[in-house]
Parts: sequence; C-alpha cells; structure tokens
Amino acid sequence: MLTPAAFPSIGEPTALLWAFLSNVYLWGGVACYAIGMLFWLAVLSTNEASVAYPML
Repeated sequence: MLTPAAFPSIGEPTALLWAFLSNVYLWGGVACYAIGMLFWLAVLSTNEASVAYPML
C-alpha cells in the first residue's frame, strides 16, 4: 500500500519545489496529458471539429 511521504513545509521553497519535480505521479500525469493532446491534434488535423468532437 502507498503511504504519503513527509511533505516539506512552505518555509522551505527549494525542498517544496524538489518534492513537486521529483514526484513520479506528477510526471505520469503530464505524460498522459501530452499523449492525449497529441492524439487530439492528430485527429483534428484530419477531421473537422464537428466530426471529431463526438469521438471524444
């Protein structure tokens, strides 16, 4: 089971920034968003938006 890690306090901005940038789940979410966006742009480059939107 996953347990939450100790979160750095707001008074330590570099530690807080490092905690965000080293988060695997954050980068996984960014990767999923980027793949979805590229897929959507590929669909829109071949179809009109009125045809492509119902495929969403």
